[in-house]
Amino acid sequence: MLVVSVPASGSVTPKDTCSFPSAAGRRNLSRCSSDPYLTTGSRPNSDTCTAVPAFNAPGGSFGATYGRNRIAVGTRPTYIWGNVQYTCVNTTDAAGVVSNKTGADGQPCHRLNPSDAPVTGSVVRDSIVADANPIAQTSFLNTLRYKRMTFTALLDWRQGGFTSDMTKNLFDEGGNSRDFDATSPTSGVPLGQFRYAAFSAGNIAEYIDNGTFLKLREINVAFDAPAAWAAKARAREMRVSVQARNLWTNTNYWSFDPEFNNFGNANFNRFIDLAPYPSNRQFFFSIDLGY
Repeated sequence: MLVVSVPASGSVTPKDTCSFPSAAGRRNLSRCSSDPYLTTGSRPNSDTCTAVPAFNAPGGSFGATYGRNRIAVGTRPTYIWGNVQYTCVNTTDAAGVVSNKTGADGQPCHRLNPSDAPVTGSVVRDSIVADANPIAQTSFLNTLRYKRMTFTALLDWRQGGFTSDMTKNLFDEGGNSRDFDATSPTSGVPLGQFRYAAFSAGNIAEYIDNGTFLKLREINVAFDAPAAWAAKARAREMRVSVQARNLWTNTNYWSFDPEFNNFGNANFNRFIDLAPYPSNRQFFFSIDLGY
């Protein structure tokens, strides 16, 4: 609750009603108040999977081609597993001894990025690509009251949390993604063609996108009408309000909404973005009567 300073004697003038508190002479005023709420959470740093044989997470997905969750010892269940290229693969014998290999490039086995030069004998492996779980999520809700007016706003911020952006994949396949003709790491090859070629060669990395966003989730303005207004409707009290949702989003995410999941509110594979309809901006006007 916001508290304001008040003179030792005399009435409070309008300019005093929203000032910050002084060291002394403070009290709460019903004319002006603010109720901020901040909630935040972060993902655990520890691995949570127990000692069970590895298996693909249940629920909808499109397999390693587009990414899916997998349950395995020593990994998080939120990791996105998908096809990734490596120069070679190390092997392990029956005694558990690892034999480190060397690829055709003369280097120890390592992951190939889409922009790297091709390496003869490279292989495609089902591997961890990213984490669908955000690094942190924060919501800020504040209600400000001044005289008869009430203003409420909700901001949501998500840091990290990757998705499988199949929407971008489909647009690239059709040659009509908005940045298809942009410059790519390969000279003379449009960006959309570069991304889809890497995907076709068995590397999903170009379609695993960062889902960081800041959203103005909701805003509401309400007016507590005078008793005379309510009396005309034979009511004891009246409130007039205007509400809006999904007004503004700030994100570098390629597709429409990083929160979208093709398989709904599932326990696993909650990161598949497949050509969703954009979230609607919604506006509401209401008159509430109390009897």
